[in-house]
Amino acid sequence: MRRLVRPWAALLPLGLLVLGGCAPLEVEITTLSQKVDEAFKAHEYQRAQALLAELPTGERTQQMEAREAWLERMTGHLEQAILMQAAALLRREQWLDALEVYDRGLVMLPDSAPLQAARETARVQYEGRLTDLQVRLMLARGRSLAALRPIYAELARVGPEDAEAARELGRIRQDSLEVAQDLQKLGGLALEAKELRLAVDALSLSQALRPTDDTLEMLDSAQQAKAQVQAAQRQADHARRQAAWEARSRELFDHYHEAMQSGDLNAASRHLKGLERTRPRDESLPRLQRELDQAIDTRITLGLEEGRRQYLDGEIEQAVETWRELLELRPNHAELQAHVQRAERVLESLRGLEGEPMVIPEPIPDDADEAGGAEAEEQ
Repeated sequence: MRRLVRPWAALLPLGLLVLGGCAPLEVEITTLSQKVDEAFKAHEYQRAQALLAELPTGERTQQMEAREAWLERMTGHLEQAILMQAAALLRREQWLDALEVYDRGLVMLPDSAPLQAARETARVQYEGRLTDLQVRLMLARGRSLAALRPIYAELARVGPEDAEAARELGRIRQDSLEVAQDLQKLGGLALEAKELRLAVDALSLSQALRPTDDTLEMLDSAQQAKAQVQAAQRQADHARRQAAWEARSRELFDHYHEAMQSGDLNAASRHLKGLERTRPRDESLPRLQRELDQAIDTRITLGLEEGRRQYLDGEIEQAVETWRELLELRPNHAELQAHVQRAERVLESLRGLEGEPMVIPEPIPDDADEAGGAEAEEQ
């Protein structure tokens, strides 16, 4: 007859072994100091810094304080070094190597917000680059099939005995069906994402490879949406140009009035020419031009007299300078041109006779016979 064994009886030998010391249990005790050492060995510097902050004052040895000071100095430099190393790899489009650098850095500094943000940005850029290449590859395959299919179809028609051309045509037709389906999906996703140029390109190729009513309907929607966006873009561009012209016109008007008030007629003339280019149909421009012409005429009249006085007083160079400044306002003014030419000849004579008796300047004719005197000189 079997004897019943109480459930706890099976545990009795194990208890005796423990009590007897035959197999003592080892309890692992890890202090904060040991955890700091482990974090340092694993290069988990931010974790080590957090553990050091929890370390009781009684356990803060000189070595621990030195480590804490070193960590405070090093953390910022380490973060910048990781960011710079990863950025250099990203410039060469070594995306996976850059992500690995960020991962190693986050092991050391897991709470670093700049590292986390930089890694996420790099990941998004990497995935975007892969997607872009895949889309370009799909479009390239679609264009290639669309170009090759009619050529092989013609080869098969002209040379029906060409088995290779027939096989290649069959392969192209099969591939065209698969690629057309992928392009239709791509076009649909692009249409939903408002990537209308890509949607039109993908759906156009899909319809060319495998015409279907669904693809044609999606293509019409994409083309209409693209046309609407382009029209809105044209209107926005025109409005921006108009606003820029208005701002530039206001600026030129302000500069023109400032120049007139300060007496800088050369600047006023430049600003008025700018206004004529930006607002050629502005009704106020003729009035501004008359105002400027009157001011220039007055300036020339006074300047002619001032130059004559300087000339007769023997201040030939000052007279030439006065008349040349007036020529900037009226480059084709015949009287000013004649005065400048005459004064320059006198200056040349004076320079050639340095040390000789003083040369008397040529007389300046009156305004009435200025043209006749100039002709007599030439004769």
